Amino acid sequence: MKRTLSLLLVLTMILCLLSACGGSEPAASVSSAQETVSAESDSAPEAAEPAEEAPEAAESAREDDETTPEEAPEEAEAEPAPAGDSLPNYVELPITAEPITLTLWTTVNPMLADTINSLDQCALWDVLEERTNIHMDGKLISAMAGQEQFQLMMASGDYTDLLDSPGSNYSTGLQGALDDDVLVDLTDVVADCMPNYSAIVATNEEYQKGTRVDDGRIGMIYNLKPETYMPTEGPVIRQDYLDDLGLPSPVTYDDLHDVLVAFRDNYGATMWIPFSGSPLGNYLGAGYGVASTYLTFMSGREPFYQVDGEVKFGPMEDGFFDYLTMLNQWYEEGLIWSDFASYTERFNMPPEDGILSGQFGVFFCGTANWQMWANASEDPDFRLVAFHDPVLKAGDTNHLRAENFLVTQGGVGISTTCAYPEEAAKLIDYCFSEEGRFLLSFGTEGKTFEYDDQGHPQYTDLITANPDGLNQTAAMAIYVSFGISSIEHPDTAYLVTTNTPDQDAAAGIWTETSDNAYGIPNVISMTTDESSENASLLSDIGTYVSTWMVKAIMGDQKLTEESFREFRDTLENQLHIDTCIANKQSALDRYNQR
Repeated sequence: MKRTLSLLLVLTMILCLLSACGGSEPAASVSSAQETVSAESDSAPEAAEPAEEAPEAAESAREDDETTPEEAPEEAEAEPAPAGDSLPNYVELPITAEPITLTLWTTVNPMLADTINSLDQCALWDVLEERTNIHMDGKLISAMAGQEQFQLMMASGDYTDLLDSPGSNYSTGLQGALDDDVLVDLTDVVADCMPNYSAIVATNEEYQKGTRVDDGRIGMIYNLKPETYMPTEGPVIRQDYLDDLGLPSPVTYDDLHDVLVAFRDNYGATMWIPFSGSPLGNYLGAGYGVASTYLTFMSGREPFYQVDGEVKFGPMEDGFFDYLTMLNQWYEEGLIWSDFASYTERFNMPPEDGILSGQFGVFFCGTANWQMWANASEDPDFRLVAFHDPVLKAGDTNHLRAENFLVTQGGVGISTTCAYPEEAAKLIDYCFSEEGRFLLSFGTEGKTFEYDDQGHPQYTDLITANPDGLNQTAAMAIYVSFGISSIEHPDTAYLVTTNTPDQDAAAGIWTETSDNAYGIPNVISMTTDESSENASLLSDIGTYVSTWMVKAIMGDQKLTEESFREFRDTLENQLHIDTCIANKQSALDRYNQR
């Protein structure tokens, strides 16, 4: 079980890198992966037809032997494999006889901001160019400035050939970008030029529903996640502090309060929360039954959620007042880092000096850097573990957590100014082939991976113990995969990682008392009018809610039932949140009818 969880954590880290803005997934606004959906039969791409057009030699050929994974041993066959296993593999290389150049606009996760500033640094693109005859020039933008810079590019009319996550970044969403002739309608292109992607999408109803807009058009090629995907970020605590004090891991809000008091009194340690006032994934607020995460600079990080199909907006609900009241009390008691609102360098990662110094006893993040921090800490007992997102009372289940949708908001669209749309589509499709997925999962034999005695690829020290001091996330981005959509190769199921048992256990802990029953799929699509209306209204709503929320936590905004009633009245009567909710409701209803 530990090994399986370890694999899932690494696989999801890879996918976050592929989408170029991580995070975690977020990111990012979620619905339960267990929710049953029904797709109409005509919404599935016809994956079988392109197979007849693919060259027979390509079905088994690979570009070079070093990327050919050996057959899995029988004893491993029972392990679950990601969607796409045992699918046809269509590859005809090079994609173009004469070299061509494409341009890519993409964002960079703040965790990688100090590591990557050019695609020229990323080994993946050298290998892809050698195999496909396509050179890629990248325009890399900080994720925190992504939407603003994307809109400036749109206003200029000077688009790159490939656009990262256009549905999230375009002001009226993916359907609007199609209607405005910014993006190529890829419906026919996918059918004619992308047999590998089509075959994978056809394996799962969520893929089929999530990779088209409501009218059936395909606006971008989505970054897909395997059916085994689990969240890779959540609440983290200093286990050595708990052990020293003889305290159990907190389960309820009251438990967490008592632990934070003990951490404050004995170690001078506090809880870190991001400058938004609420951790990504709606952690910490979910126990009150509401979505609470709001980041005004990231589309989709808005506190909409649904209960039994009815869309709600977290700040309008009574639970939001209770959540803020608790945080304000904890802040006044010195249990929350006093400078949380001023630290804006990385929206989903606490400052490392606070982690290493022991200033933060509780915070929220993924597992990738735990061991690196333990090695860098001067405290020999330093130990990080996951703990359950707190609930109101023992036995409760939280219905919001870090998203685990199989179809993400991340992906790549082809702009209408692209001179080589079919070649671009074939390049992306190659990344969904068995050979391409293997490359984007493991890199190059002898450099980033070697085969073990059973014939399974294992990362080298270049990835797991990088000599330049890169953590595994950064090493993967530099040497294996960055800036393109895919889904990992099935052989990652046999990957042995360097994760500690605590890292292995994290996903199971984060999901044990939390599900996504209240989440809204992040790929619902609004009409152009709905998107335009929401974009206009949510700009002011986001500023108002975010400012009010942080001030309420810090005590600069009076927090009473009367002030909260005035807050909600402003949202409803002056800022028209009811219109935004209605538009989200319409989009969700259409998604459910796909």
